[in-house]
Amino acid sequence: MKAIIGKKVGMSQIFDENGKVIPVTVIEAGPCTVVQKKTAEKDGYEAVQLGFQTIPERKLTKPEVGHQKKAGMTEFKKVLKEFRLDDCSKYEVGDELTADGRVHDDYRIDYLRQHVQAIADAIGDGVEVMGYCPWSVMDLLSSHQGFRKRYGFIYVNRTDSDLKDLARIRKDSFYWYQKVIKTNGECL
Repeated sequence: MKAIIGKKVGMSQIFDENGKVIPVTVIEAGPCTVVQKKTAEKDGYEAVQLGFQTIPERKLTKPEVGHQKKAGMTEFKKVLKEFRLDDCSKYEVGDELTADGRVHDDYRIDYLRQHVQAIADAIGDGVEVMGYCPWSVMDLLSSHQGFRKRYGFIYVNRTDSDLKDLARIRKDSFYWYQKVIKTNGECL
């Protein structure tokens, strides 16, 4: 995605290789949270609505709060902006987008952390556990929903109708689960 919401932080200066002063504007770019996702099938076009800057609930109108609660937001956003895309299948409501282009899926990490913690509790209660296997390592094709839902640790750049470049991008959950495995579940 080549769009992110930001705000001006201030002005500064940098120096080029010849020592010449260049004035620059400092911008805080993101992070932004996907608040809503629109698809061609349902809405007639592809877009994501991003939210930026956390704000107390009391400072929003009831419709704004209702819209964000419907999306499952617990930290409300001051700025909401919709961006049209050719394909928004890469994004899910709750994803956090940053200027670095990585896939941030903290909601998925929280989901997995709860399951691994439940396993640890079961072991503590004397249950013999042979192992734990998450749904999928890579995003997979759901038999009835195509590539609209993404379950894996590795994002695959494709849609139902367009193979694109099939690039693989490791999500934050990939790195988190890698650490869980290396520490045998000690580091959640």
